[in-house]
Amino acid sequence: MAVNLSPRQFHDGSDVIALVVAALEETGFPAEQLTLEVTEGVLVRDGDAVVAQLQALRALGIRIAIDDFGTGFSGLSYLRHLPADILKIDRSFVTDLPRGRSAVTLITSIVELARTLGLDIVAEGVETEDQRRALADLDCGSAQGYLFARPEPADRAGAALAAGVPVRS
Repeated sequence: MAVNLSPRQFHDGSDVIALVVAALEETGFPAEQLTLEVTEGVLVRDGDAVVAQLQALRALGIRIAIDDFGTGFSGLSYLRHLPADILKIDRSFVTDLPRGRSAVTLITSIVELARTLGLDIVAEGVETEDQRRALADLDCGSAQGYLFARPEPADRAGAALAAGVPVRS
């Protein structure tokens, strides 16, 4: 399961670690099956404190994903500091597939960057079979988007997961 975290949650005095631990304990959900998604915007203020919190969450077995990769403002240097397991390619690049030559070049570069850094890669916003095929041809490891599933209310999504309904990726 993936959950988005806002930069505000790291900067408004919330104890993100305590909140996550409490949610895991209350639900019995395994930490190893949880991915927390953050953007590089979490580093805008007090980056060292945020990195420490993310490292503590990873120590619990939680995976960290960098969401909307390629659209941020802090450049590639933050990748050296942000403890992460996954890069998520922003949907704006995927939208131009398979026709856009620059989209292909950028996605190829991001996939290679992730591979070099030992990170998993996920393409966001996949809506067509042509986009899925283009991403597969570019060795993009995983994808998400309307092609695979539409957003569902929590009760319906939970029922589908409990029933073991397969999701394409």
